[in-house]
Amino acid sequence: MARALFPPLNAQSAIFAGAFSSILLIGLIGRLLLGGGFSYAPLLALPIGASVVLVFAASASPLAQPRGVIGGNIISSLVGLAVGWLVPVPLLAAALAVAAAISVMSMLKCLHPPGGASALGGALLATHDLASSAHYAALVALCSILLVLIGWLLVNRIEGRSYPHRAHPQPPAPADGVTLGDIEQALARYGELLDVSAEDLEVLFHDVERRAHERLHGRITCREIMRSAAGAAASSAVRVAADAPMEMLLPLLSTGAVREAAVTDGDGVIIGVISQTDLLAALYRAHLVETAGAKA
Repeated sequence: MARALFPPLNAQSAIFAGAFSSILLIGLIGRLLLGGGFSYAPLLALPIGASVVLVFAASASPLAQPRGVIGGNIISSLVGLAVGWLVPVPLLAAALAVAAAISVMSMLKCLHPPGGASALGGALLATHDLASSAHYAALVALCSILLVLIGWLLVNRIEGRSYPHRAHPQPPAPADGVTLGDIEQALARYGELLDVSAEDLEVLFHDVERRAHERLHGRITCREIMRSAAGAAASSAVRVAADAPMEMLLPLLSTGAVREAAVTDGDGVIIGVISQTDLLAALYRAHLVETAGAKA
């Protein structure tokens, strides 16, 4: 993530500042480039205003990425204009335009909800002259491109988040954990668009796995599984604190070089011992508990 030029604001303040600034800048730049003609077609305000909400309030959403903002709005406006020219009944043209725009955006993988408004505006304006239709399409393209550029600048600088969105670094996960391929296959079977990317789901699932693993296994301390130190090799070179999680023993006892560890209290006095067998038995019991919880 780019280093923020200004300290990130809190979430609501950043969204407000970004949305306000983007609409203001789009208006100023549009008037500078197009003069008074920029005030044409108030229907244009609907898709751009909705796009601003996605870019600044849900910038991590797949629906808010540049491919959708630019591609979805432009394609939808063109679809709307085409349907409007072909279908003379405005109400029917509007309905067909929105439906067709959704289909085309889905096929081209640039689905963007405000594109429906772009298509609707195009269908309603296409009954006018060709120049008006071309003007509308150009304005949609210009505003969408400006919004992405402004979003790239302000989301990174004001909100301190990445735009276009990049998934957070992936936390370590168990060797048998969920993979990106598993998630993509599950999403394909799900058959419905979720407003989150597969990469973000992968990071989330791995984080959940790790936390559940720590909760189920890390909460068992060495004190809970140790046995009396009587008759054991109390002089063992491997020592662990009584309150340490039992998982801490895995790298110590799994190599076979050391077969048991001494458990000490806060003063360093040996109060118990844990062998490889003790550790395996505790891990097996924890596994049974985890399996039973998953089936419940």
